[in-house]
Amino acid sequence: MVKQISSSLTAAVMLLVVILGAWMSYLEPEKALVWALGMFMLPAAWVALWLFKRVGVTRSMSQSDEMRIRRALTGASLFIAATFGVILSETLHVIDDTTGERVMGVVLGAVLVVVGNYLPKALEPQWCEPSKVQSLQRFAGWTFVLAGLTYALVWLIVPVDRADVIATPIVAAAAVLVAGRMVWLLATRKRVHPPAGL
Repeated sequence: MVKQISSSLTAAVMLLVVILGAWMSYLEPEKALVWALGMFMLPAAWVALWLFKRVGVTRSMSQSDEMRIRRALTGASLFIAATFGVILSETLHVIDDTTGERVMGVVLGAVLVVVGNYLPKALEPQWCEPSKVQSLQRFAGWTFVLAGLTYALVWLIVPVDRADVIATPIVAAAAVLVAGRMVWLLATRKRVHPPAGL
C-alpha cells in the first residue's frame, strides 16, 4: 500500500465520488438518498476530524495517525467511486440492473467497516479520561463495523426493491448513536490536565 497520500489526492478522489454521485442523482433522482449517502459520508468524516482537531479532541494525533486515516478515507472513496462507476454502467445498460445495485450496497457496507476500523483511532486520551476515550473508541468502532456488515448483508440477501428502506436507517442509527455518545462524553468529561488555578 502507498505510504504517503497527499490531502490533494484524498480531496480529488472525494470530488470524483461527488461528481459521479451527482451524475447518478440526475439520472435516478428517486434514489437520491442512496447517492447522497455515498457522496457525503466520507467528506463528512474528514470534516469531523478537522473539527475535532480544531477543538482539541485530536490535537496530539501524530502525522502517522493522520496519514493512516487519510489512507483509509482515500481507499474508501476509491471503493465508492468504483461502485458508482458500476452503477453508471448498469444505468447505461452495460451490466444487469440488480447486480449494480447490490454491488453498490455491499461496497458501501465495506466502507463503513473501514471507517469503523480507522476513525476511532484518531481520538486521543489527552482531552478526557483515557478509560472513557478508549470506551468511546471501542463503541464507535464496533458500531460502524456492525452497521457496515449489516448494511452489506441486507443488500446481499434482501430483495433490491426493499433493501434501501431497510439498510439506510441502520447507517443513520449508527451515526446517531456514535454522535450521541461523543456529545455525552464531551458534556460530562473531566479534563486530564485542568488549567492552573481551577
